[in-house]
Amino acid sequence: MRSFIAFKACLFLSWVVVYPIVGFKLVTIIIATRSILRRAEKHGLLQPRVEHPDGCYGLKNVGTLNIAILVPCLLAFFVMFALLVTHQMMYESILIPLIVVSTVFLVTSFIVIWPAQMVLWQARDKEFRDLAKSSRQPPPASDRDLFQFTARRFFFSAAKASPYSDTTKVIILAMRATPPVVSLAIHFFP
Repeated sequence: MRSFIAFKACLFLSWVVVYPIVGFKLVTIIIATRSILRRAEKHGLLQPRVEHPDGCYGLKNVGTLNIAILVPCLLAFFVMFALLVTHQMMYESILIPLIVVSTVFLVTSFIVIWPAQMVLWQARDKEFRDLAKSSRQPPPASDRDLFQFTARRFFFSAAKASPYSDTTKVIILAMRATPPVVSLAIHFFP
């Protein structure tokens, strides 16, 4: 009987005290990051450069920041999933938070990064237009101008208009795929 009461008290504390506090802090971080990126975009503070060595126009750290924001959501999903597996039944009290956390996780993974992504797409389109315009003109007379034009074309072809490096892109795709894949797995393989 004591273990039953202790277990219920632990569940009560986690659902009523701990998870709401963690959820509030997480939502606050998500909203703050998005609003900071939106303001930076609006005021032209994000200055992507196609020549930046990170291959992400200099915004690779924004993609890494998105992963850092998503890790607590993913951990919350795993806690909910562990509860679901432990109870071995589909209770609404477990299923609804699992769906909410999964939805918040997936929406957050796209919404937070959107302002930086828009800036990168605009920078890529501008650079493409500039290179297309330069390509239609006669070749530069000096070797230096020819080298600069060639270097710009090389950097443009090598850079991605994404805040994610190749490694980060694999991590973010795996993180985004985890909630749906795990949820489908539990549904089809009970």
